Amino acid sequence: MSKRAVLSIVSAMLIVIATYGKAALPKPCVVEGVTRQSVKEYCDTTALDAIEGVWSYPDDGMLMLITKVADAADIDSSVHYRIVVIESADQSLRPGQVIGYLAMTPEVGQFRLWMYTDISRRIPVRPEECHATLSDDRCGLAIVAKQYKLKINPFGLLPNFWRMARIQTIDPATKTSKGFIKVYPSYDGNGSQRRTPRYL
Repeated sequence: MSKRAVLSIVSAMLIVIATYGKAALPKPCVVEGVTRQSVKEYCDTTALDAIEGVWSYPDDGMLMLITKVADAADIDSSVHYRIVVIESADQSLRPGQVIGYLAMTPEVGQFRLWMYTDISRRIPVRPEECHATLSDDRCGLAIVAKQYKLKINPFGLLPNFWRMARIQTIDPATKTSKGFIKVYPSYDGNGSQRRTPRYL
């Protein structure tokens, strides 16, 4: 097989990897009137799912709200929750900016999560998928980025293509690292926090 043919195959495989598992996400938007006080009032007057509420991501100095999307009950909806900025150390992120989405999976406490990776003309772009696991105490959301690995066997030849090139998905559920910490509402309804000082 020629070098050009191999490069063409590899290019095609990389395109498959880049688009694998992509969901049709809603267009990024800004939720007006988002402040600490308005979010607290929303949480106090709304029946929330376990994953909903105010979360902190200390590594980037961000406070955010996870809440159901308006059409989450729609059978065609690809996402069920959205991640909205309340406050951020990153000045390019304004309060109310939607920076990500979550979708439920068949396994309780396991979610597909998409976070935007860049800002272009004040609009979040290039969402990347992650795996999110809600802790048993519902106070932590462990997040691991999905990884893909392209393995090439230089001794393989077509037509047995899959002996030469294989796509291996590295399961992000096998390890956990960084993530979000819930800060409101509290786990006991009295403002107590198991992991962090009270924010609201």
